[in-house]
This record gives sequence, structure tokens and C-alpha cells, in this order.
Amino acid sequence: MKTTDIYTSWGATFGKALATDLKQCFSEITAHYTNPNRHYHTFDHVADLTAQIGQSSLSLDNKAALLNVALFHDVIYQAGRKDNERKSAAFATKWLLKLNMEAKKTEQISKMINATGTHDSSDRLTQVFLDMDLSILGATAEDYKVYIAQIRKEHRKVPGCLYTMGRKRFLKAMLSRAVIFYTPKYHEAFEKRARKNLQNELNHLKNSYENYFSKQFTYYGI
Repeated sequence: MKTTDIYTSWGATFGKALATDLKQCFSEITAHYTNPNRHYHTFDHVADLTAQIGQSSLSLDNKAALLNVALFHDVIYQAGRKDNERKSAAFATKWLLKLNMEAKKTEQISKMINATGTHDSSDRLTQVFLDMDLSILGATAEDYKVYIAQIRKEHRKVPGCLYTMGRKRFLKAMLSRAVIFYTPKYHEAFEKRARKNLQNELNHLKNSYENYFSKQFTYYGI
């Protein structure tokens, strides 16, 4: 899906927005998503989500809400920061109100964006988006390897040892969940493969970590 297609789908969710405001907003969003430091959190990710939303059986109103969540949820992204979702939600709120979206809908979208920080929610529509957002975890083994390589590139300034520890915490947290995917459709399609991918990555990191320290201990005569 081309960037212009994303713009067209997203722009159609507004009925009272000025064309100049829509273009200015999308221009700012584009600047964020095309930052050269990004490798996974790019327009490709947004395009994938946009396609999933379009193929869903959701109502037009719910699709419109999720299209906005998809576009704004990673607009602010700095690897390692814990406030990306909060800042993305604030960015979205500012622009959605300027684009004359109803306050109630704006608040709904903001809450869904914030929920992507923990990937946890009791709201049904939010769960649908969270499943879409995490669907990469249930990708084929080859696509999953591409994904984890992209994530590592985004954290390339983080020393390997620290990255390994942080990544292992994420993997263990996901594997400890009763379910990774909330909705029946995504649970059936991706749950087993996601757990296999996560466990394989965790095993790989454990082996790499142990091998690294084994070499250090040998070097220092321990």
C-alpha cells in the first residue's frame, strides 16, 4: 500500500476538516515515520494495519476510529523511551480536534493509542487493534527474523548486553500472558505461532548471553 493510499483512506474519515489542515497534519506525520532511525515503526507498519482494518468486518465508524489509531499510534517513537505512546496520543488529540473531530471520538482514539504501551485493555475495539498491532509476533519464522532485526536496528545505540536483558524481559512478559491475542480470529490464526517465535527468540538470546559471559569469564580466568 502506497503512502498516498494511506492518506486517502485516513482523510476519508473526516467530514469537516479543511483540506489544507489534513495535508499539513499528514506532512508532519510523514516526517516522523520516515525518520532514518526507524526500521520497523515505519509507514510499512501503518500500511499493514490499514490493510487489516480494511479487510475486517467492523462497522464504518469503528474502521474510521482504528484508521486514526493506526496512523497516530507510533507517530512519536524514540527507541527506549517509555512515553512514546503518551506523546503520540497527545499529538493525535491536538490534530484531531483541529481537524474538527468530535471530542468523544478523539478521546476514544487517544485511549486506544495509550493502550498500545501495555498491549492490555478490556475494551473490545481496543483489543481488536492490539491484536492487529501484535500480529507480527505470529508471522512466519522468516518474517519474524526480519522484524527482530529491524527492532535491533532501532535500538542499535543500546549495548548488546543491555538490549538482550531488555528484550528478554519483553519476551518473558508476552509469554507469561494467559493469551497474547484477545479476539477469536487472531487467537486462532496467530497464538501458537507467536508463542513459538517468542520462545525461539528467547532461547537464542539466552544462548548468546551465556556464550558471551562464558568467553568473558574464560578471558579473566574465572
